[in-house]
Formats: sequence, structure tokens, C-alpha cells
Amino acid sequence: MNHPDTSTWPDSAYEGFGKAWLSYAPPTRPEQEATVRAYIVHAPQGNQFWPWYLIASIHLREIEGTESPHKRFPEASHEFMIAAVNPDDYGKLHPGGLSEVSFLTPIDLVHQVGDLDDDQAAKICDSIVRAIVVGGDSPDQDFRSYWIRSIDSTAHHFRTGVH
Repeated sequence: MNHPDTSTWPDSAYEGFGKAWLSYAPPTRPEQEATVRAYIVHAPQGNQFWPWYLIASIHLREIEGTESPHKRFPEASHEFMIAAVNPDDYGKLHPGGLSEVSFLTPIDLVHQVGDLDDDQAAKICDSIVRAIVVGGDSPDQDFRSYWIRSIDSTAHHFRTGVH
């Protein structure tokens, strides 16, 4: 199986069952300015055929020059995404540039929450990545309901200060 050459990549942010690299890709399109946090994750425990993922959080505020964000409910403030990278694009994968990478569909997870700020959304994204890379949780779509419950309970904690 073809894998990206990570020898020139910066140090990984997390290591364990796999590795995660914080993306530092500058926006190349206006809608990419909504990205709060993004990681490239190698998680072989997710799926043996497509172990590379993009995990990201985005804000759902208006951005001039783009279409209005699609909110699944009016109070939605942030969206979390886990997407398996198309294996045909592994050679294009790099934390400094993601604009040419495509993803397998259906996306493993797209989940919106409300009433968070960008810092809280970034921390939830960090927690997702740590759970996958350090804890060994699977990013695969078969675990979508697990991720929804986990994200919702963490967002509730941030909003209320209680578990």
C-alpha cells in the first residue's frame, strides 16, 4: 500500500497506536478560513485499507464571499469531521497542504454542536485525535455514534462546567 513520505514532515503532535500531525496549511480558498483546527492522522486501527484521516473542527460563522454555512440546527456553532483520505491521494498528503487531497465517501463523521467558542472547538478536536492516536479508538464510520456521544458530552461539559 502506498503511504505518504513523512520523513520531511515536522514532528508529530501525538504518537501511540498511530501518529498525528497538526496541519499548518494556509487557506487557499475563502471557505477554508473556517478551519479552527485540523490534523492528519495515521490510524492503522481504523481501517487496514485506508489508515490515513483528516480530523478537523470548523466554525459555522458567515465568511464574506462564500455561501452561508449549512447548519443542521439554528444554534450550531462548530462542526467536527473525521474523513478517510482517498488512498489515491496519499502522495499528495502533507500537513502544509491539503487542498489537493480528496476523501472517501461517505465521510466517517460530520457532527455539529452549538454554543462553543473556537478555543473549545479546538480542544475537542485535540481530544478526538488523542483518543484515536494515544488511546487507540477507531476513527472509522462504524464508531460514528460513539464519537457523537463523546463530542456532545464534552461540549456539554464546556458549556456547563459539569460532567
